[in-house]
Amino acid sequence: MEYAIKVKDLNVSYGDNLVLEKVNLQIPINTRTAIIGANGAGKSTLLKVILGLLPIQKGEIIVDGKPFKGNKSSLKISYVSQKASAFNAGFPASVKEVVLSGLTKTKKLFQRFNKNDYQKVTKVLERLNISHLINKNIAELSGGQQQRVLIARALISDPSVLVLDEPTNGIDAKHVSKFYDTLDKLKKQGIT
Repeated sequence: MEYAIKVKDLNVSYGDNLVLEKVNLQIPINTRTAIIGANGAGKSTLLKVILGLLPIQKGEIIVDGKPFKGNKSSLKISYVSQKASAFNAGFPASVKEVVLSGLTKTKKLFQRFNKNDYQKVTKVLERLNISHLINKNIAELSGGQQQRVLIARALISDPSVLVLDEPTNGIDAKHVSKFYDTLDKLKKQGIT
């Protein structure tokens, strides 16, 4: 079996406080996996280490079959945080601008977006059935719509793995089902 991510004997501390001890995890390619546990159990810390936002103190992480040493640029992983639907009414960005911001890591300082970048925005919004929102202000959208826009922002960089931290937080019950349908479609398209 091939794995998108393997974690072996991972330890992480904040100062003298050991948060994760001998964590082992295997996530097969093209699956949907949930990490559950009580508040403060270290779920977000584990995700931050996998994403390269916190250093590996002890243990090993293997991404796409290669040892991961904390170099974020080598990852084919995109991330949507648990604070995803937190845009207030004054936030001055359109859906197009928010999704384009997912390409900034591929640009040099002061490099402009090009025609190809705008085509990517259109394609990823169509993929999530939200192309009709392209010129809307992100703050005017519902929590569920904002979440799908942020997934589009994560998908525009063409990841093989999509990491979502508490993805249904702030989405009403009516839209949670649609959200999971979206994740199922992405899984069928080969995204873990």
